[in-house]
Amino acid sequence: MRRLHFHLRLLAGLGLLMLLIAGRPAAAAMGDWVTTTGVKVRLVGTPDANGVLSAVLEFSLDQGWKTYWRSPGLAGLPPVFDLGASWNLGTFSIQYPAPQRYNDGFSITNVYSGRVLIPITVVPSVAGAPVNLDIVGDLGVCDVVCIPVRFQTSLVITPGRVDSEALAIVEEARSLIPTGPVRGEFEVTSFRVVGTNGRNVAVSVSMTVPQSFGAAMFVEGPNDWIAQDVRQTGGMGTTATFEFTITRPTTVDPTAGVPLRLTAVSGGRAIEQTIRLP
Repeated sequence: MRRLHFHLRLLAGLGLLMLLIAGRPAAAAMGDWVTTTGVKVRLVGTPDANGVLSAVLEFSLDQGWKTYWRSPGLAGLPPVFDLGASWNLGTFSIQYPAPQRYNDGFSITNVYSGRVLIPITVVPSVAGAPVNLDIVGDLGVCDVVCIPVRFQTSLVITPGRVDSEALAIVEEARSLIPTGPVRGEFEVTSFRVVGTNGRNVAVSVSMTVPQSFGAAMFVEGPNDWIAQDVRQTGGMGTTATFEFTITRPTTVDPTAGVPLRLTAVSGGRAIEQTIRLP
């Protein structure tokens, strides 16, 4: 009878172990593709050569479909990522590559199309232990019409186990992230307010750029401030001038000292630089 009870307890314990294993996502460097309207999403993750745990949210948008940057512009939904269900996740940072500007005839927005790589740097709560990234994401996606979509994806990243295929994607994603300004090569050289009208503030920015032809700028301000009519108004060779209007729907407070984050794109490169309005 004792032997029977032992066997029953052993089977019960094994059953519980199997349930625990089945309830955990498999440890793999390349997650499965999750498909929703207009886009497929997967997680890729690995330690890098320095042991930093890194992941990439990889989007593959269907032909003709677009999704939005963190600052969509005059319309659209910014992406929202909820990592609250993750295990052993201490802190994390999400970075975004520079977007494209898109004019559909009704509004101008900042978008991505095709393949998009969003790198995520992870710091575990318990060093040396695996991290399960569990991400619920909300996106706005557009073809002829625009709709909100939600996805869920997860992946276990194990410290010390570098996966070369995943690492190549991580490094590619990092290479697309805007850097800081490069003195004398790619930077804001001057800026000024050129006009104010109630809640609207017009700003002119001069830059040194790798190549003035095809250069672009994306502007982000505080909270509900909206940058409109961002355009290149001059430039030749390695200089470029941009002008834009900031609309402040809910305030007419003074603008002196207010920070604006500028993302500039030129010659296949991108930088981010923060200026403060004079």
